[in-house]
Formats: sequence, structure tokens, C-alpha cells
Amino acid sequence: MPPPSLPPAHISDIIKREETESQSSIASAIPHRDHRDDSDELSNVKQEIEDAKTLDVEGEQNIDILRRHIAALREECDTLARERDAALRASIKESGNVVSLRIQCDTLKRERDAAVKQAQKEKEDIEAHVRQYNPEVIERQEELLAAPASPQANTLNNPPGPGLSNNPVIVRMRQGLSDLGVQRGATSNLHDGRTRLTQFRLWLRNRPVLGSGKSGAPGGVSAAFKGSNLPELSPDASRSCKAPPLFVGELCNWNSRSKQLGIVVCPDYVYERSETYNYRVWSRADRWHACGEQEREVFYHYAGEVHYAGTYVCHTGPGMLKVHDIDKVGVGQEDMITRLITVTNKTEITPEERAAVRELYREGTLTAHVLGLERIGFNNALHSHLRAGYGFQQEVTRREKGAAKLKKQESQPKKLTKAQRKAAKVAAKAARQQVPPLPPPVLQPPFVPASFGFNPMLSFGPAAYVPGCNPHQTHEFGIGNGFANPPLPHLRVPSPPRRAPSELEYAGDESGVAIQVKREREDEYLMDGEREYKAAKLEDIEDEQRVDDKLRARTEEPEVGYGQSGSYDDENAEPYLGFKEEE
Repeated sequence: MPPPSLPPAHISDIIKREETESQSSIASAIPHRDHRDDSDELSNVKQEIEDAKTLDVEGEQNIDILRRHIAALREECDTLARERDAALRASIKESGNVVSLRIQCDTLKRERDAAVKQAQKEKEDIEAHVRQYNPEVIERQEELLAAPASPQANTLNNPPGPGLSNNPVIVRMRQGLSDLGVQRGATSNLHDGRTRLTQFRLWLRNRPVLGSGKSGAPGGVSAAFKGSNLPELSPDASRSCKAPPLFVGELCNWNSRSKQLGIVVCPDYVYERSETYNYRVWSRADRWHACGEQEREVFYHYAGEVHYAGTYVCHTGPGMLKVHDIDKVGVGQEDMITRLITVTNKTEITPEERAAVRELYREGTLTAHVLGLERIGFNNALHSHLRAGYGFQQEVTRREKGAAKLKKQESQPKKLTKAQRKAAKVAAKAARQQVPPLPPPVLQPPFVPASFGFNPMLSFGPAAYVPGCNPHQTHEFGIGNGFANPPLPHLRVPSPPRRAPSELEYAGDESGVAIQVKREREDEYLMDGEREYKAAKLEDIEDEQRVDDKLRARTEEPEVGYGQSGSYDDENAEPYLGFKEEE
């Protein structure tokens, strides 16, 4: 175990004191050298000096170790200080973010409260106006139901035509409407239909304009579909709807181009096919009556396209209106009747039924009611989905038109230029010149009825056979031989040759005279498809014949040779299947 280390200052003092004492002891010991021996003491002093030096070296080493420890501690302190400063700055930044988020949250809360208050106020205004108008509608509907028959009940502004009044179709329709409680009478016992419609339009026009209802389609682009009817919406568009869709077609009359307000003329009764019976019956138009005081996503038809107008509130207007009371809407009477007929009948009806429905509207038996449309907002999400589908539909239509146009151009023959027509004529003329001439006519041999067989190479012409001659003999030409005139060749309309001249064959008569003729084949006058079918059929027949020949050669019994017996047992004989190989 090493001795304990001493401070450096204390060690230096000890060393100085020891040196001073050693010098003084040496100086004092010199005069007494003779009478005392100081060798032991000197060795002890030297040993102490060596020990002191050793302690001094160990102290310096300890000092170096302490200095290194101090430097490491200082570095660690600096690192901790830097980390502390970084954490402090981060905490300050986070506290600043928290403050900004709190400010933003407070702003959003204030905006939300303001929007809620505005929506609540608009809702209260709408409810107040609805409460203000609904009692009048209810009272007037009760008046219509409880109105007594007046003397002017049968007075008609537009009397029915003499041809349709007693028509069986119109009589049957009147009977069906009477079963629903429809009576031909005055519209109301207080006001006529025109006055009530004017009051409703004035009330709708004087309503306060809502802020959310001022905005319409962005850029005025509202087209959603091609066609005259509203198709089924896509799943994305259906999910983005805030209210059920309502298609008003051409029945709506807008007050201005902004389409904030509008009046829809709806039929009171519809003529549709019954689900219970297999024919059309009259029923109440519940689809239109159910829209009263409800929100709807309104679509309308214009210029061959279906447009999206916005989100509207449908106000219940006056009902039981005759067609001649609605002339102030902006549409003529006949045009309005045509539009009502289109909505009254979803499916196509016969011309007689259409004429009967038109006459019922003219005479006032069929009536209509009015819905007031007030825009309360515009669904931008629904509009974006509709426009995306409309763009895709336009692209598909454009491609279909391009494909149809290209197909039409391909089907039409290409117009040749003058030079091309001239070249075609020259080529046709050269082709005609290359065709070999027809062979000379072939003289017919004398007709012999007793001759055996028929020669297909020859075509027989008319020959005047004179009775009395021997038909079994072959005669030369001439009058004295029994023929009044020599036989003439059979002439026919010449046709262009269908084979090369090398295929001309020679047919000989009974006398062995070779006559050059052209074989007339049956398939020369067939169409290309028939000729190919006949050739394929002949090839199949030839293949079947070859197969039959091979089977016959294998299955036929060998002929009985010389020295063999031809008797065998017919009952126990096995069919011959060829020679068996000898084992």
C-alpha cells in the first residue's frame, strides 16, 4: 500500500528543512569528527531525501489526474448547459405554438357561434313565414273540399269539342276521375284561380332573400346530364345530396336568370299503369304534393340537357287551378297542356288517350297546382361530382361520334380522281384484250336414239328426225338420208372463259374424230361461296371413299385359291379381320 500523498507545498517545506538541517549537522559534525561517527545518521538523511522525492513525484501524478478530472467535469457542465438552453428554447417555442393554437381555436369558436346564430336566425325566419302562410293554404283546401255546387258549376270557358265529349275514351277517363272525387265545378267559392295565383306569386316575390341562396353554379355552368330525363345519380353524387332530388323538367318558370325563385306547375292527377291491375288508372299525384314545405335538390331540363339549379325549399301554392288560370306564368295554354300531359303520363299512351287528356285539361276537369321554389343554398360537392360525370359523358359521346364518322367514311366508296378513272379504264381494256377468243362452234353428231350412254361433253341441238328411216343406223348429213336439214350447232350466249386455254380438252365421237371442245363445268355458273362449299363437299366424299376402300381391302375375305376348300361353317365363322401373324 503506497504512503498517503501530501500537499506539494508541505512537501517542499519538508525538503528545504531537511537540507538545512543536513548542512548544519554536517557543519557541526566536522569539528567533532575525531570523537564521533556520523555515518549512520548521514545514510538516514539520504534515505529521507529519497523518500521525499518519491512523494513529490507521486504528488505531481495525482495533480495531473485531478486536472484531467476537472477538465472532463467542465466539458460535461458545458454539454449540460447547452442541452438546458436547447430545452428552454424548445419549451418557449412550444408555449408560443400553444398560444397561437389557442388564439386560432378561439377564432374558430367565434366563427362557429356566428354561423350557428345566422343559421338559427334563417331557420326562424323560414319557420315564421311558413307558419304565416300555411293556415291560408289549409283554409283554402278546406274551402275547396267543402265548396257547395254553384249554379255556374257547368259553365265552361272552353267547352269540350263535339267529337271528343262523347268519345268512349274520355267518358271512361271522366268516370275514373269521378271515383277520386273530381267534380267539374268552380275552383273556389271565394276567389278564382287567377286571383289566388297572383297573390301567391306576390307573396313569393316579397320574401326576404337569404344570403346562402344568392350563390349559384360557379361560372354559370350547371349542365349535369345529356338528355331530357334525370338518370340515376352516381353513388358519390347520391352521398353528397343534402336533400332528395326533384326533377321539374320544363314545368318551372324562373323569375330571373339567377334562378333564386321559381314557380312549378304540377298536375293534380296522373294517369299511370296500376301495380294491381294490368291497365292505366287515374291516381292522385302524391309525388308532387309531398314536396310541400320540403327541401329538394332541384334539376331542370333546358336545351337538351339536364341542369342542376341548387337546394330549394318547396312552398305549397294554390291548387285546383284550371289551365286558363295559369296563362300568366309565361307559357301559352296549349304549350302548358302539352307539358302537363308529358308529366301526367310517364309511359307512352295511345293518340286517342292523349287527345282525351288534352280535352280534359281544356274543359277544366283536370286541374293543376303550383309549387313555389326558393333557393336556400348551392351544393358545391354535388355540383363537382355531376360536372365530373358530365365531362366523362361528353368524352364518351365525342369518341362514339368520331368512331361512327370514321366507320361511315370507311363504308362509303372513295371518290377516284380523273386520272385514276382513266387508268382503271385502260387496265380494264387491256384485261379484255388478254382474254383468249372463244372456240369455234361445234357441229352436233347425228342423233341416234339407240346409242348407249350419254356424252356430257356435247350439247345437242334441235335435229329434225324424219320418220321412216332406220334409227339404228348412223347416217350422213343430207336430205336423202332421212334428215330434212343438217343438224345445227346448239348456240347459247357466250360467256367469258373461266379456265386457261391449256385446260381445253378433246372429245371424240363414235367415229373417232377428235373434236376440240371446251368442257362446260356445272360450277362455272355458281357463286364463289357455293363453289367453295361444293369443292369442300367433294373432297369430303373422296376422303370417305378412300377410307371405305382401305377398310374393304382389310375386311374382305381372301379368295379361295387353287387346292383350297371353299366350304366352311357359316354359323360359327368369325368375321375376317385380316391375316394373323404367326407366332
